[in-house]
Amino acid sequence: MPQSNPAIRSASGRSSAVQHGPLTRQLLSGANWLGADGFPGPRVWSDDVEEVLAFLKRESRFAAFVSVIQKARNPQHRDAQLAEARAAFHQSRNGLRILQWEPIGEGGKKGDLLVSLANSPAVFVEVKQPSWRAERVPQSRAELNRLSTEEKQRRFDRVKLDKFIPGVCEGSAVAPHHDGRQS
Repeated sequence: MPQSNPAIRSASGRSSAVQHGPLTRQLLSGANWLGADGFPGPRVWSDDVEEVLAFLKRESRFAAFVSVIQKARNPQHRDAQLAEARAAFHQSRNGLRILQWEPIGEGGKKGDLLVSLANSPAVFVEVKQPSWRAERVPQSRAELNRLSTEEKQRRFDRVKLDKFIPGVCEGSAVAPHHDGRQS
């Protein structure tokens, strides 16, 4: 069971009373981005981060991951690193074998994972993580033009707030027909 930890302050100055697990506390300790936002957010999200970190520990990747993620320049870079770890966790949990971490691909490009199903060819994986703000703001002029004035303003106002708002649950539709290469 997670032990007590000092309250974490978000960018807005609100303190978080969430009790983080031991691996999450280790991750937060000395992180460059600590306090820039409300990461890791509510208890359920903190528990999710702890589960991903436990997976990395079982894979003997935790120490290397913490070393890199603590040095991330900002929350966006932190989230990108966490997306790579989360992708590995989900792929492993869903039956793919991790053959190699940070494989070198075509043209010398470093990827995130090399995975495969039993008796199948290896798949080179490169995870891309859009920021949560990018998901709120229209990505094309046509998409922007389709929004009402009120909806445009609501979206632009939202990105000015903290990512995590206590007591608010936000979500959006998932379109499985979109490019499946994003994890």
